[in-house]
Amino acid sequence: MDERFRSWAADEDEVRHRRRHAERLTGQHIVAVRYYDIDYRREEFAPDASGPRTVDDETEWANPTWRYPGFDAVDFAVELETAAGEVYTLTWDLPGHWESLGIHNAPAIGEVVSTEASVAIWNVGDRTKTWAPMTRTPLTGIDLHYHPWPAPVGGFWCSRITLHTATTTLHIVLGDAGRDGLTSSADNLAILHPTTPIPNWPTALS
Repeated sequence: MDERFRSWAADEDEVRHRRRHAERLTGQHIVAVRYYDIDYRREEFAPDASGPRTVDDETEWANPTWRYPGFDAVDFAVELETAAGEVYTLTWDLPGHWESLGIHNAPAIGEVVSTEASVAIWNVGDRTKTWAPMTRTPLTGIDLHYHPWPAPVGGFWCSRITLHTATTTLHIVLGDAGRDGLTSSADNLAILHPTTPIPNWPTALS
């Protein structure tokens, strides 16, 4: 993941820059949504495959590895393709001195995951009740929820991204599946199902 995929912002000017970058999606129509996940079932469904693998077996689709009660948990990235042919990737910053969530006008392969990585690509789009409404009408807005990051590092981190259309809203957070359900995570994405409340996690870590 290179420098342009850094979502943490050093100051308020960088926060504004990140938000302007994301606002390029406003008014665009999402036509495809892809999850980039660890390929947990490669040995079962494609033992001879190498590199990224698109999941197309209906048996595998019957029980997706990323689906949990109330949310989808994705290891690496969510990729959005628009009717104009543009591609945007939602992903997390590499954990270190900070954590953050961001969206970038670039594809996942070659930027977030290697061209040779053993990842599973799930074309979720209109196959899920979570994303199907988002693909029916253009986006009317996108919110990047930034908060101060504690000293001595400082700066600002993004804890949640919200996508809006005229008829629905979708939230993506830094989260994963834990023993008791949804839990916070620095290196995983959780896409909340429509009836799932936004988690009441701290917005400033210490």
